[in-house]
Amino acid sequence: MILADSIGFAATHTISSILAEIPDAEVRHGSRNFEKGGPVGIGDTSPVEFLDAMKRSRKAGRRPYAVHCLFPPAEGKVACRLSGATHKLIVREPSSQIRSCYSWMLRKLLRGDEILFKKLAAIEPQFLAKVPVRSTLANAAFANAMMHVVGYNIAALEAGCEILQMERLVSDEAYFRAAFDVPEDAVLSHFVGDAVHRASHRKQIEGIELADPDEENLLQIASWEVRGESISVAGLARLLGYD
Repeated sequence: MILADSIGFAATHTISSILAEIPDAEVRHGSRNFEKGGPVGIGDTSPVEFLDAMKRSRKAGRRPYAVHCLFPPAEGKVACRLSGATHKLIVREPSSQIRSCYSWMLRKLLRGDEILFKKLAAIEPQFLAKVPVRSTLANAAFANAMMHVVGYNIAALEAGCEILQMERLVSDEAYFRAAFDVPEDAVLSHFVGDAVHRASHRKQIEGIELADPDEENLLQIASWEVRGESISVAGLARLLGYD
């Protein structure tokens, strides 16, 4: 019974597809309702209720896995400990994860997402005014992606979550098997010549004519407080094991 949470943009669709090949596996991806499924925001349950449903699945003879539920890291970790489940946090090299998140946000903006637009509108005085970059849609979206990804991963570090690196999960079968307690006799086709990759956010905005964000300036200038120390995106990468 494993809850492998993540802010997303870390091959969580692919990881869920690999887990689904395990005999008797019951996998939920991108949901806070283990029993019914469905996207976050619809029929959400609390972390404790979610883990109770996972326990019922296990009692029924299945192997329950949950990926990318977006529970606050500390809450998810505590709920897992109280329920006898294993809690882990899937990460990705931060600059790559931010770029993927940016692509996702941009696509939502261009499709008319009002909630996300209001968040971006609030970034101008809060963030962009403090750094020497142009006030553009691309920069606002990229800055928002940075705060979204970095904030969640910092919360995971501060909660002391066990970290799983996405890059190793999708390329190293032994690492994947150990991370998800995969039975020895389970065949994972992803690692035997039929590798899958799903939901590439960057591909979904190919061909859109929009000025590029000032990525390098934003990545180098932005900083956050972690354990009393000011760190950049590169510093976060080192804390997550990307040396």
